[in-house]
Parts: sequence; structure tokens; C-alpha cells
Amino acid sequence: DIFILDCHTEIFVWVGQQVDPKKKPQVLAIGEKFLKHDFLLENLASETPIYIVTEGNEPPFFTRFFTWDSSKSAMHGNSYQRKLAVLTNKGKP
Repeated sequence: DIFILDCHTEIFVWVGQQVDPKKKPQVLAIGEKFLKHDFLLENLASETPIYIVTEGNEPPFFTRFFTWDSSKSAMHGNSYQRKLAVLTNKGKP
């Protein structure tokens, strides 16, 4: 999965571990396209920084926007597998 988080002063493009390797070179372009579209709607400044964040390597300046449980994010496997493990109580978050 690839998600965009628009924080008005910065944009984060979150990239999951299971993203198709062919899509990874396009990640920055996706963020830039979002910024250009939002800039045209007069919401963001054209100088708004874009940060690429990868699953499992989320920095504090990204996680501050969420109720973040670092123990859950440290579990192995992709996000779907981690959620499934938690739901079946095998992941003991």
C-alpha cells in the first residue's frame, strides 16, 4: 500500500513493505503530483516538503500524528499479517 498524509505544512508518502518494486521509483512522483494538485486548489504552498516514510521505519515526526504503538509496529511481517496476528491473539501487542 501507498498512503499520503497531508499535514498542511508537510506531506508524507507512506510506503508499505509489500509495495510492488516497480512502484517504488514512482513514490516521490506520487507525492509531487498530490502537492501540485493541492497547490492548484490553493491549499498548500508549492514549497511544502514531501517525506517518504517506509513501513517499519516511521520516524517520530511522522508518528506524532497518530496514536502510535511502537510495539505493534515492531512486529515482523507486513501490516496485514500483523493485524491478523493481533486479531487472532498470536501477536500479543
